[in-house]
Amino acid sequence: MTFIDSNTLVYIVSFVDYRTRRRLSVASRGFNRIVSRGRAEGSFDKGVPVLLMIGGKALNDFGSAFDRASVISFDVHYKRWRNEGPVMFPAHGAAATMCSGSLWLTGGASKQCRLKAMSRVDKCNEAILLGNVKRMPVPSAWEVGTSMPSARCHHRVVAYGPANGMGWGCQLWALGGSSLREHIGRCVHCYDPDEDRWSPGPLMNVSRCNFGAAVLDGQIYVVGGKGAAADSAEVYNGTAWEVLAGPATKRWGHGCCNFEGKIYVAGGNGELGPLRTVEAFERGSWSEERPLAMLEGEVSLFQIEGIMYAAGVLGKRVVVEAYSSIHEEWQVFSEMQLEDRLSKPTFVVEWR
Repeated sequence: MTFIDSNTLVYIVSFVDYRTRRRLSVASRGFNRIVSRGRAEGSFDKGVPVLLMIGGKALNDFGSAFDRASVISFDVHYKRWRNEGPVMFPAHGAAATMCSGSLWLTGGASKQCRLKAMSRVDKCNEAILLGNVKRMPVPSAWEVGTSMPSARCHHRVVAYGPANGMGWGCQLWALGGSSLREHIGRCVHCYDPDEDRWSPGPLMNVSRCNFGAAVLDGQIYVVGGKGAAADSAEVYNGTAWEVLAGPATKRWGHGCCNFEGKIYVAGGNGELGPLRTVEAFERGSWSEERPLAMLEGEVSLFQIEGIMYAAGVLGKRVVVEAYSSIHEEWQVFSEMQLEDRLSKPTFVVEWR
């Protein structure tokens, strides 16, 4: 059984130039989510877009399941995959985003840590969290950040609030998720990096876990989720959460992003199994779009330089697909073979 453990921690990472980071590598190739360390849309001097895949739940050929702490990057311009330095704890079901110039990895679940100290999880978490580690003068070094008020996994985080000079939102919003100790599906917690403090945010109308979230025109959109939320959607308009028309297909574990003024959802799982279907929300209604080429099931979506990318894991392969309004179809963009089967990957985009 998997529990929420020290992954209640929030991790921060800062980056320097590309050459310095290239010196860091790790042999492990397990992943479950990709994180982005890039500058937000509309910022200046973006650099090179890189897709990251962090941690993950692996299953080897002997049937043993274990969580990974490794990080793999994918250079979108050069189609190049590379191992990078690991995160601090192995986990799956975490969530990550860029906020105030740093990459934040939050929450998650880890079977290994649970087995080490099952009866002392809370105390172990507190002991780790008490000593807030100062920023280390090491390129791409992870630090222990201030803990979220509630342990959670399969949640979503977005950068929200007035953008700073680099174009990133100035606050980190943790939305929904699941926890064995608390009912947090509707909960929202907001983190202010300047004050290093979490505060409660406005509750969502529906409890959500493993759902999709994206920011468009200063509003937070959340779509789907496991259970009763599967065919629902709502938006935070800056004051309160407002119920929207739900997608035609019930789904959870899907990707979600804004692209060309619309909110897109793709893949995920439905009542009849893994999905390849794609839907877009605009002006109060949903429309069916071209389906994914190969990916199905749990998928992450990103917009990079006018192209929409979908990333996910199929067995022992990481697959990235691309979609542009010019071609109006999804095409397999790149693939990478893994040593073990993976599930529940986390994906994010970084600009270097």
